[in-house]
Amino acid sequence: MSISSEVLVESRTMRSQYTDRFEVLDKAGSLSLLPDDTHATTEMVASFYGVGTEAIKAIAHRNREELENSGYRVVKGVDLKQFKTELQDVTLFKGVRSLALFNRKAILNVGMLLTESDVARKVRAYLLSAEEMLTDEQRRQAWLRSRLNGIEARNSFTETLKIIYEMSETSKSFGIWASTFTTMMTKATLKIDHKEFQELKAKGGGNARNAMTEDQLKRMDMAENLVRSYAHLKGADSIKDLYYEAKDLMS
Repeated sequence: MSISSEVLVESRTMRSQYTDRFEVLDKAGSLSLLPDDTHATTEMVASFYGVGTEAIKAIAHRNREELENSGYRVVKGVDLKQFKTELQDVTLFKGVRSLALFNRKAILNVGMLLTESDVARKVRAYLLSAEEMLTDEQRRQAWLRSRLNGIEARNSFTETLKIIYEMSETSKSFGIWASTFTTMMTKATLKIDHKEFQELKAKGGGNARNAMTEDQLKRMDMAENLVRSYAHLKGADSIKDLYYEAKDLMS
């Protein structure tokens, strides 16, 4: 099944599968780097993607943890002095107190998040077209990464479910309630009926996710991200609304 660029923008789990393919940057545009041929500044990244520096700063602010995992860092003080020494030009960035640095992996990560950039759209297109040529082993490894990333993300999703559960009026235990909620969400997200869900669960040895395709795992990741974001951004009253909407669907 083909994957849309929008899914790549929305799903961190999916982006994590592509962060090592920074060779597509050379296909999408002309990337300038600092003298170490490894890092670029915020201004350089903005120039590459054809956007203002504020757009790059906003991406870095909203996704700092993810970008840091890709190699993004901010140097200042002694670290900045050491970096300029490594560049063999201590006159660079004179008067600058801190400096944001993006390696190729982080620059690619930015391209998977930017929506208002033709170059970023090209980057995503190259990534997705390359996926169609993956070998079976590469696809298996991609599935494993999706599954492992999903397991890590589940911890955060479970905490969100606990918040919703605490506002409910159910007499069920959290385990039973959460299972019912996630079953409902899985069937709605994958557009399958109860029989198909049970078949998927049986095939996965009691865990439907073990039998899901890579695309299905990505869809579940997006659905859980939406629930987490809704609960986090909207506040307690909206969490109550979310619970009652879910309750209606489960009844």
